[in-house]
Amino acid sequence: MSRMNNRVDQTGNLTADVEMRYMPNGDPVANLRLAVNHVFKDKEGEKHESADFFPWVAYARLAEVLNEYAKKGSKVRLVGYAKNETWVDKDTQEKKYATKFIVGELSLLDKKEGESEPQGADETGGHYHV
Repeated sequence: MSRMNNRVDQTGNLTADVEMRYMPNGDPVANLRLAVNHVFKDKEGEKHESADFFPWVAYARLAEVLNEYAKKGSKVRLVGYAKNETWVDKDTQEKKYATKFIVGELSLLDKKEGESEPQGADETGGHYHV
């Protein structure tokens, strides 16, 4: 039997500035949306482009790095895993479902003018992981 793997690896642009908040114990949490472009050709060979949008959540140091260095439009690579959530809507009593992605590694891919390394780069070259 093959082993299943819940790994998500996406490169895209942030659709807005990172939304930072803090847990009751003071731990940082960052919410962000990633726009991932999809380019394809139709039957006639004409090129089309569309974007899909994905919700990501980062915790601890990764949340702080994203909040400090990533802004709306920043190009990032996020690696992590998918997490499903369920809840009951207070008004309709219907069961609701959502999938979000948890950041385990991130790479800041934007470079500032005149810099050879991505913004916020350290000795790892702008790559961070938990």
